[in-house]
Amino acid sequence: MPIERELKLTGELPRLEGIKSLAGVPLQFMRLEEQINLYFDTPELTLRRSGSSLRLRRVKNGEHVFTYKGQSQIQDGWHQKQEIEVPAGNATSIQELTEPSILEQLGAVRLEQLIPICRFDTSRQIYHLEQLGELCLDTVEIKQHEQTLETFQELELEAYEGADETTLQRVAQALLAMGKLEPSAMSKSARALQAVIPQ
Repeated sequence: MPIERELKLTGELPRLEGIKSLAGVPLQFMRLEEQINLYFDTPELTLRRSGSSLRLRRVKNGEHVFTYKGQSQIQDGWHQKQEIEVPAGNATSIQELTEPSILEQLGAVRLEQLIPICRFDTSRQIYHLEQLGELCLDTVEIKQHEQTLETFQELELEAYEGADETTLQRVAQALLAMGKLEPSAMSKSARALQAVIPQ
């Protein structure tokens, strides 16, 4: 299963307009993306308790995506986990998921058992870091019944497989120096679930 590796920083997003490189790595703005992220689980939070998650991401004027993520390993803001992503066409429900590789990961959990447990809407600025990864500046609104419960900002650096570790760390330090940011040990979905179902 593919491995996703991301650096997550929370706080005040840096301004990247006009910046052509970070720590010597060419930087290019790609696009602005508006997302609705819906997470599904059983009423007993079976997936969450096993350390996994299942998401339907609906992208405005873009293709929707089903995503399964396994347990995370987190260190100094770097999140590493197994991930399966597949196109979802125009799907609006998790019951439209047919991808065998994801269904296999769900084990005994059946699609008919799943309900929406949390939602957050993301306005995402996407930048390309040459040969290194994708840099995303996210403004996130946690929603419940169309009401905004919480708004926060997050910066994600998703590293390509095989990206140079020394260069990654140099870029991370450059980002930390640009604004009021700090490493985050919490994913957006965990933060959204905490807002909806306080622990």
